[in-house]
Amino acid sequence: MSLRHPSHIGCAILAAGRSERLGAPKQLIRLQGVPLVRRTAEVALASNFAATALITGHQAEAVKAAVADLPLHQLENPNWQEGIAASIRTAVAWAEKQGYSHLALTTCDQWRLSQAHLQNLIAAVSSPTDLAGSEYANTLGIPAIFGSHWYNQLDTLTGDRGAGRILQTAREAHRIPWPEGLDDLDTEADLKKAQADRTH
Repeated sequence: MSLRHPSHIGCAILAAGRSERLGAPKQLIRLQGVPLVRRTAEVALASNFAATALITGHQAEAVKAAVADLPLHQLENPNWQEGIAASIRTAVAWAEKQGYSHLALTTCDQWRLSQAHLQNLIAAVSSPTDLAGSEYANTLGIPAIFGSHWYNQLDTLTGDRGAGRILQTAREAHRIPWPEGLDDLDTEADLKKAQADRTH
């Protein structure tokens, strides 16, 4: 039976980091007046996942306040200082508790994220053994959707290592081209580029 419908998929926005390279919480950086965390949440919510969770950590209260009026599951990661893996484990625990057959993972700093791209990822997964990642810069990364078969591997991640290794080594991974994934916010130069762009 096909499960190609977002009502079977939970989406988690990983927004707990300190953003040390940028020097300011990227979750709260504003593009055209809108905080990045809110932009990402609005795109995810428009994609009609079964539910969307926000994983917070550093400056959790300020990040949550930026999306306080949106219908998000607020999940605070007490171990956020460990790195992104702790947020992924928090997301997996939530997805398992909710009984979702798939878990979508995304972050705030890929400011070109669109509903169309999330829909392309959704369309690529059907069974719980499927996973689909975003292909850019000759690699495979997030946003990505993992079937429940992969939850155990996600749950073993530690430190500041994300889910890229799982995506890049899995023969089963569906590769969804997304050149816009190259544009993220890690440095001041990245921020200036995003602020100068008027297409988003």
